[in-house]
Amino acid sequence: MKKKIIIFLLIFNSIWIYAQSDFNIKNGYMGFTIKNYFCSIFFYENNQIEFLDDGNPDMYEVWNQTFKYTATGCKGLYEIKLDNGIKFTALVSKKYLVLYKSDFKEPFFVGGVSISRERTYPIHKIKASSFLTEKNIFYKVENLSNLNLDSPWVEGVNGNGIGETLTFTTNSPGIVFFSGYISAKNPSLYEKNSRIKKAKFKCVENGREFIFNFEDTAGGQQIDLSDLFQYNGKNSFTIIMEILDVYKGTRYQDTCVNSMFVGFSHIN
Repeated sequence: MKKKIIIFLLIFNSIWIYAQSDFNIKNGYMGFTIKNYFCSIFFYENNQIEFLDDGNPDMYEVWNQTFKYTATGCKGLYEIKLDNGIKFTALVSKKYLVLYKSDFKEPFFVGGVSISRERTYPIHKIKASSFLTEKNIFYKVENLSNLNLDSPWVEGVNGNGIGETLTFTTNSPGIVFFSGYISAKNPSLYEKNSRIKKAKFKCVENGREFIFNFEDTAGGQQIDLSDLFQYNGKNSFTIIMEILDVYKGTRYQDTCVNSMFVGFSHIN
């Protein structure tokens, strides 16, 4: 990111770079579309995917249908292609699924598993010790409050950002974390930039702290802060997250985080 990209790399900017795939998901994800419709997406054996809505179709041609699909990618970042030609960029983990339509930066679907309904909400009152500015592009901490593509927070110091911090306030111990620089047009930016490998979380109010080891994946990761405080539905707590180690980028030192959300479940 901070260095100029060699011209020949631009030729491959729109090509999905991964020839192999580690996609092996057989889950059902229940969540919401961008229009706030509650829907479900199921992955089955034999590479079948089913889209089910709750009676409020999203005016998109996939709902209430089953397709064959192929998935290309790795480390939680995939291109999913249906047998009717429709393509999605997907952030996938065993618990979370985020889908993006082709040429859209905002997510088409955000969902989770093992519950009747799941949604994620932005973390409010979040601050960063630094952020990167490149020409007229600002990779500010506010970028963490959305799941948009090509919109990460990036630390702004020399090196890999070891010691840089994110400070936020929450009353929920469940945090959903999406790592790296996520781009559909240039998915190689995930590997080219650094990702957080280890971080320390400290509660300002009581001084408790613990170390969390991140997987190297673009899919949603659940961070459990219950060792720092217990949810009571009332009190909020200030948490300082300090970067201790990173997965080093193959090309750039910049450490990127796509988004951080509070996870809530609505069980009816």
